[in-house]
Amino acid sequence: MKNKNIKLKRVETIINERISETVTLVKEVRNSTNYNELKRLEGFNREVSNSGVKNLTPSLEKRGFWGVALVIETSIITGKLEQFIIDSQHRLEACRVLGMPYSYMVYRLDKEEDTLDNIIGTITDFNSTAVKWSNIKYLECYAKTGKKEYVIMLDALKSTKLTVTDMQNIYLGGSGAEQVKAFKSGKMKFEDKKDSEKKLLVTMKIHDVIPMSFVKRSFFKVLKLVKGNYMALVDLILADKASIPDSEKKCYPWLLEKCEEIK
Repeated sequence: MKNKNIKLKRVETIINERISETVTLVKEVRNSTNYNELKRLEGFNREVSNSGVKNLTPSLEKRGFWGVALVIETSIITGKLEQFIIDSQHRLEACRVLGMPYSYMVYRLDKEEDTLDNIIGTITDFNSTAVKWSNIKYLECYAKTGKKEYVIMLDALKSTKLTVTDMQNIYLGGSGAEQVKAFKSGKMKFEDKKDSEKKLLVTMKIHDVIPMSFVKRSFFKVLKLVKGNYMALVDLILADKASIPDSEKKCYPWLLEKCEEIK
């Protein structure tokens, strides 16, 4: 019961802080068994997993469908007014399996100032009441809207063995709170695209000798110190790769010594 109250309180907070100012409550539907009436936002909703549905069925069989699923009604996605489920899609699928009725609330998100970014923000807010979105999910989601920076970063990610955090360091100049906030809000902007491409190239050259992300973090820090002379630093690292420390604490001063050799 405690977890249920925490989740409901979180949902109420989101509605008060974001939703109440941007959407209108259209209707509340109780005890529906029309499982096909609500569409999913393909590519934006979290993928429904069989294990997730299976884990929910015992609780639903015992307690029923408590609370409500959350639905938006908008024409922004397809050009015509349609309803899309944005939260509780696993519970809805479990209800379908059990033949159990479910309830939902419909909010209209169709004002002139509303955008696809606003819809994505709404989805991520509500989904954070359960399992948080991964960085790759944010990246894929915003790339689907055609945002240039996200498309470029996703293409680079797919063609390398690097992580989203690596990409943030390369394209945004860091992976701290400020960069992550911009990344997750859809407002990510590259520091310098041409310079980032050089960083991507040299990062790939040292990836096999510095594969651990927490150690690679030191590499991104010292890149800022060599003033674009990235390849000289990489050459020194590769020439002495047998002595690369395996901890960030030791690797950073080791890399600083390499920077001094360049100077």
